[in-house]
Amino acid sequence: MPDINPYIEKIYEARRLLIERNQSDLQKAMVRAYASQIDRVLRLLRSGQLSQDNADRIIREIRTALQNWQSSIGDITKRYSVETIDGVGNIHSRVTKQIGEAFGTEMAFSLQGFRSDAFEAMFERRRLGAVDTFKTLNNWNAHGERAIKGIERVLQEGIEQGRAMSKIQADIARNLSFGNRDIQGLLDSVRGRGTFSLSDLKIGGSETTKTINKLLSDARRIAVTEIDVAYHEGDRIASVRSPIIKALKWQTSGRHDGLYSSPDICDIHEQADLYGLGPGVYYPETIPVKPHPNCGCTRLYVTREVSEWDKPKDAPSRPREATANEINEILQENKHSGSRTITDRYIETTLNQTNTDNQRAFRYYAKQEAA
Repeated sequence: MPDINPYIEKIYEARRLLIERNQSDLQKAMVRAYASQIDRVLRLLRSGQLSQDNADRIIREIRTALQNWQSSIGDITKRYSVETIDGVGNIHSRVTKQIGEAFGTEMAFSLQGFRSDAFEAMFERRRLGAVDTFKTLNNWNAHGERAIKGIERVLQEGIEQGRAMSKIQADIARNLSFGNRDIQGLLDSVRGRGTFSLSDLKIGGSETTKTINKLLSDARRIAVTEIDVAYHEGDRIASVRSPIIKALKWQTSGRHDGLYSSPDICDIHEQADLYGLGPGVYYPETIPVKPHPNCGCTRLYVTREVSEWDKPKDAPSRPREATANEINEILQENKHSGSRTITDRYIETTLNQTNTDNQRAFRYYAKQEAA
């Protein structure tokens, strides 16, 4: 009989490549959108002297540019999330067909409604317990306003000193690119050949620099988290539909143990046995949501016996409640190089999150079944 493991490894490798590519592409798209908005403002700075009227207009345009960029992030992220979900479905469909051919059996894996089911679950399940990285967007107006105050000072000094517009343009571009080569290169490419080179500017640690850096740092966090969440939900739906996959086993990332925040809820998800399926093993229907931004955890597949492929799967049972003692035991066992201090309060918080995430995931499944 053929070995199924090489086919499962194909899914793992395709998963890695899809996530890495879409996280990178989404980040680049966010940076391109930012550069495009800032370039539009820089084009207002023509040759000649700066007036108060021009300065006021520039500030209005910068504020509008930052708000437009903030608004565009949601649309850009949704586009790449859908692309990720489609990629998950195609990976599972392709490999399931290959397994069927290798084992001489007809395998059914339907993509009908797959995108809509996964995309809906991505947002609905998050409401039931996952951290929503889009909450970050609510803070961007404040960050942008702090950056604008720094640029206002640049403009005021330009008026008082009678500086040329090209010099002021360089100062504003310097503040809004904060030494990031991606931003600098993109502004150069958008602008074409200008009167100065952004790559020649030496960026200081101004407050404006820090706040713009915060905006883009948040954007990168959204890119990493949202693509991971999209794959997590798409993979969950695909595993439910797959005749081959019985369960999903939570696996922390390779860098998890060395993080300052470790051990944390991810160690609990990996090692607690709340369904009687084994440590960290969950029904695909009820695996917990990603518990925090930048979560690099993934899933391994627990496969069914070949003789079961054409039979219905067992319906998930309700998870049992974790206890404080087992939470403490798992956290203590996973104290590696992380700097996390395990206090009674932290044990209680982790216990509450563990039970809340698992019970809510089950309730979402039960609600879908009842619909």
